Amino acid sequence: GTVSSPSTVNVEVLDDLPSVEIAPADAGDGTPETDSVVENAASNAIGGAITLVEGADQDATLSVTIGGGGSTVGTISYVLNGLEQSQNVTVTGAGGDVLGVLTVATTVGGVTTWSFDPAGDVAQPASFTFTATITDTDGDVDSDTHTVTITDGAGPLGGDTVNLQVDEKDLANGTTHAGNTGGEGGNPDTVDVDTTGLSFQAGSDAIVDVRFGSTAGITVPGLNAGVTISWSGVGTDTLTGSIGSTPVIELVLSGTQTGAAGTTVTPTITATLLDEFPHEDSVNVNTLTVMGVVVEAVDADGTVSSPSTVNVEVLDDL
Repeated sequence: GTVSSPSTVNVEVLDDLPSVEIAPADAGDGTPETDSVVENAASNAIGGAITLVEGADQDATLSVTIGGGGSTVGTISYVLNGLEQSQNVTVTGAGGDVLGVLTVATTVGGVTTWSFDPAGDVAQPASFTFTATITDTDGDVDSDTHTVTITDGAGPLGGDTVNLQVDEKDLANGTTHAGNTGGEGGNPDTVDVDTTGLSFQAGSDAIVDVRFGSTAGITVPGLNAGVTISWSGVGTDTLTGSIGSTPVIELVLSGTQTGAAGTTVTPTITATLLDEFPHEDSVNVNTLTVMGVVVEAVDADGTVSSPSTVNVEVLDDL
């Protein structure tokens, strides 16, 4: 009946830990922790898988938080209970600029995905991170973080070429100045005016200004030898050409000069002949043309459109 000294048995119980891994939208770009998407790409929203392992301590909770320069008003958080789930938040950047909508969804079969639909007119540069965290019922946690960069979209488009015509005979000392012709309407008979329209197409950002661009390419073939025209008003909506200290022509932009992303902006350009041009005498030039006046649109990110070109024909008073 003698009992031996006891032997001891220890049993180690290993916890079954949860895990989470966010897959990129583009698995082949060599950057598994980041993705990029062009702003306003609603037809091409990006997304990928979120691989979840709950472990034995079910039902775990999945939550997603935003950081890295982004923030949200709402939250994404739900229990992985075998039911279909889908939640989304609007992601905003610094200053409250809307970056887009992040959605996380889980099917009845337990397949979890993320997607991001970028907004348009996003101030650059723009990026954010989102962190997916899984927490099982005994408090074990695992997390993974992914970065999304929103890149600038298409800029505004110009490209029109328009032609205006003014006539020196309608100036104050011209031969037909009392006729008030040439489209100047109620203006006094001391100038000659012509007007037409331009068109710019906004890209993924709003057009915030239409202005005169560089004057470096303006030429005036037919101008008398030795005469030069100086220009003032680059970057504004009024461009004035002067010979010496005398303004001889003025171009003005008016009407619609701003527009939302994707819309068409249609400003009006008016040329006003203020004084006569010295036409070249040696070859008896009766008509000269101010060529290559540049008008450009600028969007909210500072992207400048392809230029529109304005040419103004100046008829001599014979």
